[in-house]
Amino acid sequence: MKVWMMMAMLTFTLLGKAQQPIYKEPGQPVERRVTDLMGRMTLEEKVAQMCQYVGPGHIRETQKRFKGQKIAKGDDANGFYPNLSVNQLLELTEKGLVGSFLHVVTAKESNDLQKLAMKSRLQIPLLIGIDAIHGNALVSGATVYPTPIGQAASFHPELVERISREAALEVRATGAPHGGGYHQGISGERLSRNGSGFGLCQASYCR
Repeated sequence: MKVWMMMAMLTFTLLGKAQQPIYKEPGQPVERRVTDLMGRMTLEEKVAQMCQYVGPGHIRETQKRFKGQKIAKGDDANGFYPNLSVNQLLELTEKGLVGSFLHVVTAKESNDLQKLAMKSRLQIPLLIGIDAIHGNALVSGATVYPTPIGQAASFHPELVERISREAALEVRATGAPHGGGYHQGISGERLSRNGSGFGLCQASYCR
């Protein structure tokens, strides 16, 4: 009897593995997994993967801070959606209609959002990131370094690399696998945000 039960369990296990979609199999070639996943996605789901929102916690904090006030035009450090509630955003996440989040500043919130995404039809993980060009500055207690243009003025590439590594560790500790870094371009009068790069000195990039 025990032998038959073991054989039955083994059969069900093998059948379960055989029925698993190709895109969920780590051993399959990336191109084959992508092709399989894309073939299963609706147009709405494909478009949703290109949609990024700020985190629910960030929205709640911003709404509390700016209650009854308008946010200054161009203020990208504070954000919420007048026609989209936090609950509606969470519902979209659970349906697989959110591709990524920005400004998620705790590991708990990051994990909670990923759990919601895993309830969706295709269970596509979220991309979660934060701008951390010179430190994870949106997180209280994080280390904030000089801006990239200031770092370039040190002419100390090893120090800049160390700063980047330290910032990356602090970003990862808050649950975000992706952090916005330096702008890879040579600054000039036609470019905005020159302070986010290493300036006109091409040697900084070559190093």
